[in-house]
Amino acid sequence: MLQLLTLLFESLARADPRMVPDQNNRVFCTSLLVPLPKRGSSDVRPIAIPNCFMKRTENILCRKVQSAAVAFLNPTVNEPASSSSPPSSAAPKKSADQKITTGKYNKVTQHSFGLPSGASKAVLRVKSVMELNPSWVSVSIDMKNAFNSVDLDFMFKVWADEIARAPPRSPASDLRCLLPYLNYRYKSEQRLKMLFDGAFYKGQHRSEDEIDVRRGTLQGASLSPLLFNIALASALRVLEERSEDGIFAFQDLVSTSFADDIVIPGDSSTVIRAIEAIVAPLTSAGLNIKYVKVLPHSTDAEKMYSSAFAESVLSKHQGTEAKFELRPPLDTLDYEAQAKAGLSFVGVPVGTDRFVATEVEESVCEAECVEQKERAGERKS
Repeated sequence: MLQLLTLLFESLARADPRMVPDQNNRVFCTSLLVPLPKRGSSDVRPIAIPNCFMKRTENILCRKVQSAAVAFLNPTVNEPASSSSPPSSAAPKKSADQKITTGKYNKVTQHSFGLPSGASKAVLRVKSVMELNPSWVSVSIDMKNAFNSVDLDFMFKVWADEIARAPPRSPASDLRCLLPYLNYRYKSEQRLKMLFDGAFYKGQHRSEDEIDVRRGTLQGASLSPLLFNIALASALRVLEERSEDGIFAFQDLVSTSFADDIVIPGDSSTVIRAIEAIVAPLTSAGLNIKYVKVLPHSTDAEKMYSSAFAESVLSKHQGTEAKFELRPPLDTLDYEAQAKAGLSFVGVPVGTDRFVATEVEESVCEAECVEQKERAGERKS
């Protein structure tokens, strides 16, 4: 029985035409949309439950490409020795997940796939950057319905350009094994079958109690976060551009993401230029910025940001309809006020206070201990 199941899952992962179901097979291509009540609200949150064979196949594929995906989404960059600015100005000497030297660091990171305790590590990275750079500002970018809006053509173009053509033995080349399954899965007629009153659902492409999926990643599918992250990484690649002499176009800036939750700390003028630069790539990916929340690390940083923003095209709402919200400077607030007035990243208030950072560090340690115990249990079984 185990051998037959192994053969089935391997055939699904390879999209073997001798074994996989027809692309229009309603059993395999339909996910159930189950309502879960929202806490403190009469509304519901629809949760998709896909076919169990497809879910299990994607779990296997996720495990197979985990390390390659982490390396691809978190590239290590080298700071050029000839840079005119101080070597560590664009990167903290110490981050939440590693020690960064003057030579190598992660300029753009994505913590939502394959990283244990990724959310807590992302928060600690943001906090450490804030503490080390009081003259900077941090911006939190909120996109509108990101997972359901990402453009499928853009997503597969990224796979064709960056993964299918990647050089051998690179992290991107190790992701090629996903292509047969993804081509099969996304060319199928995907449907969501609602198990609740259709009046709750406000989307389009609906026929009675079923919804045709025409945009976005598949709900409930284990590979969907990776697909979205790769499309987002391509759109944010502009932040890593360099001049001919190797200097970053956006020197004093780093970016930390957890799925579509993005925080970009940096020098005021650099951050504004970066937002101007990422609007077009995000739009090409089908993603639209809804809000930009700005948190100055100090009073001086607030003055520099306000002056730079007034001179930018963003202040005239050119190129984006995003709403900009300026928060009080961190140095004017105690830690309790920071938690209320500062930024919230993956549900955690971020600021420079050590008290909150210690709580997050404890949660990281606790989560890692739980994970180690689970792995030990799996080895014993």
